Amino acid sequence: MIKINLGKRRKSQPASIAAEATRGKIFGLDINIEEFKELPILKIVLVIVLIYFANDFFVSEQQKAMNIRLKELTDINTKVNVAKKEVSKIKEFEAQKKELEKDEENLKNKIQTIQTLLSNRNDLYNTLLSLTTSIPTEVWLTGFELKESVINVRGGSIDINLVSDFIKKLSSTPYFKNVNLKKTDQTKDSSGLDTATFELSAVRR
Repeated sequence: MIKINLGKRRKSQPASIAAEATRGKIFGLDINIEEFKELPILKIVLVIVLIYFANDFFVSEQQKAMNIRLKELTDINTKVNVAKKEVSKIKEFEAQKKELEKDEENLKNKIQTIQTLLSNRNDLYNTLLSLTTSIPTEVWLTGFELKESVINVRGGSIDINLVSDFIKKLSSTPYFKNVNLKKTDQTKDSSGLDTATFELSAVRR
């Protein structure tokens, strides 16, 4: 006797698909569904509860770690902002310092200029006083010129020898050096008297 099975034949699934069909996830954990089904109901409930609390603890720890990292990042950003402000203050201080140093240098230059002018004024007074006291009685001046440290003097005398005396006196003072007779002439004045004109130069000490 021959039996014929007329029912629909099931197609066999590939081993990889069958393996995937027997696995699933509970609270994010990979679980073998077939083995899970074979457990008693109490154990299944217990496993689910343990998985829930384990997953909740894991998520809580992750959140705590994330909060710690966020706080550290916030602290770092705060320190960076404080450092930037300090750098800005230092730059501002440096700019003010340079400005003050510049003002100080300008003030020093002004004080030095004033001191130089005062010193030159005193020196000029002593120079003119020395020039005046060195002129012999019969010698007179017709011109005087001062350029920096060089003095040019023009004048006249009734005797050329008195001009020589004038040059000697100027050379002996502490305010003149390198006294040189540049020019001399013999002339007559309006009354017909013989006179000598001269021009000399000297350097202020």
